[in-house]
Amino acid sequence: MEAARRVVLTLPAKAEYVALSRLATSGLGSGSDMAEDVVEDLKVAVSEACSYFLREAPAESETDSSSSRPDQEAEELRIEYELGDEVLQISVSGCSDVNAAGTVEVDPFSEFGLGMTIIRALVDKLELSEAPESRTLLRLTKRLK
Repeated sequence: MEAARRVVLTLPAKAEYVALSRLATSGLGSGSDMAEDVVEDLKVAVSEACSYFLREAPAESETDSSSSRPDQEAEELRIEYELGDEVLQISVSGCSDVNAAGTVEVDPFSEFGLGMTIIRALVDKLELSEAPESRTLLRLTKRLK
């Protein structure tokens, strides 16, 4: 049994950086025994998870030196991949106003709900929880075998 591989990616919470999350997902998948269609599904799921936090991030015009959120981490996405023999867990965290925990149950026709519906269709388990420092965590789990 091989030890889990762990990759952590920290990005600015800006749309132009989401492509890096897709690239990291692709690289992790191509270095393992994952089927190409599974890798493609995971790239979409990670992009949707990142996009949720981009909608929640303050607009650039709202952030300046006098901002009420001077903490640089408040404007970052953190993506953590843990690849084991049988399971891949992807945790995406960022700033959000959602205060929920457990399994994600949302209106599939809302903006937030559509993204979560897409993610749920592509992974085996989706969880939403609070993370330290007033951040929100989306945990995606995909069984590989």
